Amino acid sequence: FTPDPRSTIPFLGGEAHGLKRLKDYVWERKLLPYSYTARHGLGGEQISTKLSAWINLGCLSPRRIWYEVLAYETKYGGSQGVYQMIYYLTMRDYMIFHAKQMGEKLFDLNGLKEIPKVWEENSERFALWWQGYSGFPLIDAFMRELNSTGYISPRGRQLVAAFFVKQLKLPWTWAASCFETLLIDYHPAITWGAFQSVAGVGVSIPSQSVHPVESGYAVDWEGAYVRYWVPELANLSSDFIYQPYHLSEEYQAYFGLILGQNYPYPIVEPPPPSEREPTPRERHHELIMERLKRFGKL
Repeated sequence: FTPDPRSTIPFLGGEAHGLKRLKDYVWERKLLPYSYTARHGLGGEQISTKLSAWINLGCLSPRRIWYEVLAYETKYGGSQGVYQMIYYLTMRDYMIFHAKQMGEKLFDLNGLKEIPKVWEENSERFALWWQGYSGFPLIDAFMRELNSTGYISPRGRQLVAAFFVKQLKLPWTWAASCFETLLIDYHPAITWGAFQSVAGVGVSIPSQSVHPVESGYAVDWEGAYVRYWVPELANLSSDFIYQPYHLSEEYQAYFGLILGQNYPYPIVEPPPPSEREPTPRERHHELIMERLKRFGKL
């Protein structure tokens, strides 16, 4: 594994580097109270502790992290971030013990619930997904970061997994095997168990909205994360950064983007908007889109 300079932190092996990251995150910068809200972000150094790489490779004990969190709570008081960290450490143990009980069913396509589902075995779609050329900018940004650095945010893992099974309708085991190869913090129980859950054949785990367009606008309206990892879209306005397929040929030329040449068309039909109350920014976006259609710009 060759470290990518774009990685948000250097993942250097060994207990010493793991303890250094733990000390920096918890005690020196005191980021623990903010970890709950930061976890919903798309990318960046502070979206999570990123200690999973050291834990899952055996360089750092989860029990040590547990005691550090409790010590922080004793000194500075509780917070959502503190309790969220305790929750995820507990959930990690649950997933490991659950996987041990499942045995080989952990890797079975029908999963724990033994639900036979019809999957589309399309190797071309699979390749475009893992390489970051699906035509959905947010998904592509996550997959390109994963391919380059071995890490993506917890939010990103939910989104690309849900997109894989719900939009592409590909066998979830393909994606789990891909993550096994790419993740720097890979753990079989957590990775395969999480994919089973997303595919609807495993244990139920709480998740957020997984719409590949709305999820981007909800967290990063300007699209900074996409612009960084998908530079061919860097010149797009915020209104199209997550859905460039709405651009007319005239506007594509204006932004220096030619769909099908320097960025692909979506490999599947974009999903319809989810049934929820739109945010003020989303209403503003809908208004702009309606005006562009009215004046023949789309």
